[in-house]
Amino acid sequence: MYGSRARGDFEPDSDLEFFAITEDGIKVDIEFTFNGIPCDMWSQTWEYFENVSTLDAYWILPAGALSYCKIIYARSKQDKSRLESIIKEITQSKKYYEKNVQKATEFFEVMFKFLGRIQFAKYMNDRQEARDACWDLIISATYIVAHINSKPLKHNWGQNLHELYIFEKLPKDLSSLVEKLVSESDFNRMVETGSILIESMRQFMISVTKDIP
Repeated sequence: MYGSRARGDFEPDSDLEFFAITEDGIKVDIEFTFNGIPCDMWSQTWEYFENVSTLDAYWILPAGALSYCKIIYARSKQDKSRLESIIKEITQSKKYYEKNVQKATEFFEVMFKFLGRIQFAKYMNDRQEARDACWDLIISATYIVAHINSKPLKHNWGQNLHELYIFEKLPKDLSSLVEKLVSESDFNRMVETGSILIESMRQFMISVTKDIP
């Protein structure tokens, strides 16, 4: 079981969420009701979850599910130990710190493309495209901060952004810059705020590389 009910921060109407690990490739994707509670269940293979545990894409749902899951059934002690080993790999984030900084750098480089999209949208007077590019800048910043802090993201984007602000390592003025990008409607100010966010992320990346052993 994973999700809010496994973590203990659930609401009365929260779903029960489950995943199963199968060896034969049979897919399970069902919804049902248990004692009046909506339930979702899906499946994947051992190989898939073991690949997730490398943390190459540790912000995705399976990594978040594994990080906070509770094992409610295992057909053998060996299977339980195998899953516990995968969970341990995901939660030992310090082991992957240098790799995470490298991955964060890749997302940082993409931010310049999104800034260029805002500038082109200004030229085309396409406000919706500019707004979309602003959100892509925010999402890239979210990925960077999550990688640097070696934390999987496990909620929707609004909750992810809220969660970022309590991480140990944060770029300067992240909250105010994100707020400006979300609410801004003027093309020039979008470009200006986006540029400031990129510079803030650049300084952030420089500072955290000093922590690599």
